[in-house]
Amino acid sequence: STNKEHWEDLNQRMNDHATKEVLLETTDSITGYDRRKQDTSRSKHSSSQIRKEVPVSRAFYKLNQVFDDEHLLRTLASLRKSKIGPIGAGLDIGASPGGWTQVLHHKVKLPTVVAVDPGVLAKRVDELPGVIHLRGEITTKDVVDGIAKYAPYSIVVCDACVDAHNLLPKIIESLEGVNKILMESEKSLFILPLCLVLTFKMPYKTVGSLNKNLEKLSNVLPEYLSRLALLGCCCSRENDGGKVEV
Repeated sequence: STNKEHWEDLNQRMNDHATKEVLLETTDSITGYDRRKQDTSRSKHSSSQIRKEVPVSRAFYKLNQVFDDEHLLRTLASLRKSKIGPIGAGLDIGASPGGWTQVLHHKVKLPTVVAVDPGVLAKRVDELPGVIHLRGEITTKDVVDGIAKYAPYSIVVCDACVDAHNLLPKIIESLEGVNKILMESEKSLFILPLCLVLTFKMPYKTVGSLNKNLEKLSNVLPEYLSRLALLGCCCSRENDGGKVEV
């Protein structure tokens, strides 16, 4: 087999193995409905409704592990009692089918979670109270306006299946557009301190390719983080001296 076929096969076998080890109920990518295979040997009465908190994707467990950090949870909880003000909304970029949105809703208990993705959300996620699905690309006017509507945000996460080199410029472009709208209404984009969780997808998984793309990413990442920090600085005046660290 070719090198590409080898890594595709390895990745698929790892995914298949992992799926057997975790609780998971996937959903249809078109309708959003659960697609659990019904056991024809069971009666109709034995098929119970799937609980809303059951993960809709394996990606759920990545962010869930992040928020298993007790120190981080204590920091987030302290936002409710500090001078910074009430905890803000959560922004999930590239949310479909909604695994990370589930974490922000069920585990972090954010009152509002804005999920951005041109794809559908799982029905169980879309119907959660406080979840708003902005269906479209992050840089489109409707999505930018929608993100501005539910600001400020205390947590921003992204696990989009897009090459990191293409994704970062779009995120910054979108958030800078949101910030322009908010400045006109004297609203803040973020509540500080901001919790930011991003995963970076690489086009290939070979060692040489990973090293090459990581080096390329490390050269541009400081610029994007600096631009993000500037957006945070615009918020600090309203957040009573909140800090932005890059």
